[in-house]
Amino acid sequence: MGITRGFGPTLLMPQPSSQQSGGWRQSLAALLCILLCFIVLLSVCCIGIYLIKDKPVYEELIDYLDKSIAISKINYNQQLGFFELEENELQTLEQHRMYKTLLWLFLFADLGCYFFLTICIFIYLTTDTNRGKAHVVFWLFFVLAILYCITEVHVLAFMIFPHASLLPGVTENLLNHAIPYNPGGLVQMEQRLGCIFDLNLYAAQKRKQNPLAITMAFQNTCDPYISSAFIGKGVLWTLLALRLMPVVIFVVLISKKVTLSEAMATIAERFRTVIRSGNARNKKVNYKQNFTNGKTTVIGVRSTASTR
Repeated sequence: MGITRGFGPTLLMPQPSSQQSGGWRQSLAALLCILLCFIVLLSVCCIGIYLIKDKPVYEELIDYLDKSIAISKINYNQQLGFFELEENELQTLEQHRMYKTLLWLFLFADLGCYFFLTICIFIYLTTDTNRGKAHVVFWLFFVLAILYCITEVHVLAFMIFPHASLLPGVTENLLNHAIPYNPGGLVQMEQRLGCIFDLNLYAAQKRKQNPLAITMAFQNTCDPYISSAFIGKGVLWTLLALRLMPVVIFVVLISKKVTLSEAMATIAERFRTVIRSGNARNKKVNYKQNFTNGKTTVIGVRSTASTR
């Protein structure tokens, strides 16, 4: 008896519910949120490094200028006159303070990204985002997360751009104006910053203090250090690119279901499966422990509980 074809029910391979309902888009969105968490962490670390580097530079600069003004009044030099900050130099210090404020805003704004990103990841891992209210809430927070992450980095980066390009040069000019009035005061700045100014006025004294610095006496390492303390344009452009490129790639992948889209979505789905299976296993273990530790009663045996 031959096998007939074309009759009877057709056997269909079971497909995951996420594939049937288009849940691969939610998986791609969750994967993007996880990737952005690492990118934002990189941005936070970068901004934190520049905040740490800028702190001693700003403090030593202000202290050096204050001492230079006081020394010029006490030890008056007829050739140099009194040391006073000009209007543009006062603006330089104001721009430096604004730069520090913007860096702190940048840092806390980046940390704010985690509020939206973690909510999206939590909803994806703990609920069924293919239908119902969870589906709407997930995409709502996802859109807010993307808009916030992209907007804040662009706004703050473009606000910092003018200061990043201007401050290294004007800070060097400010030091050039103040150094003739107080060359010896640079020693404190050198000790804290761990660098050397190339000034013939005190090079001989530097050799006496540290014989190992003879070969470095005419190397200027402080000016490059001060310039590098300010965040550069290249770093800002890199942070912008790292924040924007994953979003662009996500839009391309989510627009049409292709092999790469399915592969990326599978990664997020497997991660969610592992998290959920781990939570279920922990709940099962806790249930068994509570069940085995329960009290038992044996018929015919008096209770050991004290009676009054």
